[in-house]
Amino acid sequence: MLFGTLIALPPFIADTKWTSALKFQDLKKLEEALKPSYFNPQSSERLANAVIILSNSNLDDKAYVYAKQGVEFSPNYFDGWKMLYYARKSTDSDRTFALENMKRLDPLNNAIGLANP
Repeated sequence: MLFGTLIALPPFIADTKWTSALKFQDLKKLEEALKPSYFNPQSSERLANAVIILSNSNLDDKAYVYAKQGVEFSPNYFDGWKMLYYARKSTDSDRTFALENMKRLDPLNNAIGLANP
């Protein structure tokens, strides 16, 4: 039972921090919930959600930082590349690289890159 608790505790604590950050809409708590540690394993989905939240809050510099962090953490996560592609602070080279990776991950999707960022 102790072993099971030790395995389940880190994701539970991470989700609790994330939920609290979203509930209170606090940038400091949001960034704290994204810092990786033993009790807060990094999550591709959480990073992608943070990019959306920060972009919607017009915090484009922060959104760009987390979009870059997301693709570095998990280069095979399609939505991470999508977040980088659509981040307002992304450079043309970022978008080109993101587009290449989205096509690599989903080669049969002809709609990739048709919508302008």
